[in-house]
Amino acid sequence: MKKYLVMLVVLSIFFPLLWAQETQTAEDASNAISQAEKDVQEMQELGLGVAYVSDVLIEAQAALQSKEYARVLEKTDEIDKSKQHAYKIIDSLRALELKIEEIDRRGLDVAEAETLFDAASSSFQNEDYDRAEELIFQANGHLNRVEAEYTLLNARYNAARDNTVSYINRHRQQILITAAALVFVGLVSHHRIRIIRTRRRLKDLELEKAVMANLIKKTQTDYFQKRAILRETYDARIKKYRERVLEIKETMPILQAKLGEKID
Repeated sequence: MKKYLVMLVVLSIFFPLLWAQETQTAEDASNAISQAEKDVQEMQELGLGVAYVSDVLIEAQAALQSKEYARVLEKTDEIDKSKQHAYKIIDSLRALELKIEEIDRRGLDVAEAETLFDAASSSFQNEDYDRAEELIFQANGHLNRVEAEYTLLNARYNAARDNTVSYINRHRQQILITAAALVFVGLVSHHRIRIIRTRRRLKDLELEKAVMANLIKKTQTDYFQKRAILRETYDARIKKYRERVLEIKETMPILQAKLGEKID
């Protein structure tokens, strides 16, 4: 009899505790479902993909119906982590976009980073958050390399410029003398080249004038002695040859004046 009384006392103590724990667990699960539903709705309102979290929510609701409260809490926690993950990627994408714009304004190559950004955005919309994060990491790595290369080249350019300025300051007199000498040589060379070209042109004209004189004589011989050409042909040829001789005689004094010589 005492044994039964002890059992009754134990049950009277622990049963309310077990009932309270069961009730509390059911309430926690129900609250978790409500919060998960709000999370999914919030993500949907932001235009995010919710296919995956919607499926997880359905699993959580089914677990609640079958009183698998631990599974309910597990699934709703998964939804919360997915939402936080999505918000983190949104911030990362925005930061990456601003970084691309800033580096692009400096005239650096951001084509590859833009391609990676587009791919990351696409993966994010498809709820492939791990892939999106990987692509964002790659894009940031590429931009960091672009900036590092630019910094290195800029440093080399500045060093070379400073060395050049320093050299010029140290050897200014020698540089000025050398530059003046080069200018003088250039002017002299240019003048000599003009003289050579003018003399060559004069010789060509003299030769052409002699050729014209021979052609006139030949035309006269063909017409007056050999009677080999018609009068019209004779007149046309003589006119053309004499006009060319006149042009040569007008041009040669001009060229000769440049040389300071006299034409016979």
